[in-house]
Amino acid sequence: MPRTFRNTYFALRHGISLANEQGLIISLPENGTCGWGLSPAGAAHCRERLAPHACEYCFAPERTVTIASDFTRARETAEVFCALHGLAAPQLDPRLRERCFGQLEKLQQDAYLAIWEQDVVDATHHLKGCESTDEVAARLRQLLAECEQRYQDRDIVLVSHGDPLQILETIFRGLPSNRHRTLSHLGNAELRRL
Repeated sequence: MPRTFRNTYFALRHGISLANEQGLIISLPENGTCGWGLSPAGAAHCRERLAPHACEYCFAPERTVTIASDFTRARETAEVFCALHGLAAPQLDPRLRERCFGQLEKLQQDAYLAIWEQDVVDATHHLKGCESTDEVAARLRQLLAECEQRYQDRDIVLVSHGDPLQILETIFRGLPSNRHRTLSHLGNAELRRL
């Protein structure tokens, strides 16, 4: 990846979802793209956190591009964000999907810990059938390269999930992908300039 980018990138984590409220892991497309969207409280939280007066940044319609994971919770968050800021509808891109956690699907969220512990020692591991941090980073680098080729001087808002967005941040910081948990946690409906 280049040391300097032609565009300005923002990470936006999806709002509080039905799965978040139940403490469940939903990482497979067959579940995440067909359900498990924002909870009513999560949608209200998004509208509050992402309203123009609450945002640190101003997003002009003529220069802002919003690209979202096709998982329901991310798509719905992107739609709220775009509506609040008067932006064009978000583009959907599967490369922004949640990290696949394999056999952890529909387990309680404390099951993440074993994966994250293994991440620290191996950026290529597939414990419990999970997607490695290097694999997530590769798909995100591909998306960034396409954005850099297609756009210039744009604000590009990437709406995704906790692990992918923190792995994305490792790219911007020049860190190994498996250092993602050393970065500041992104809260639900949190927008961060990269």
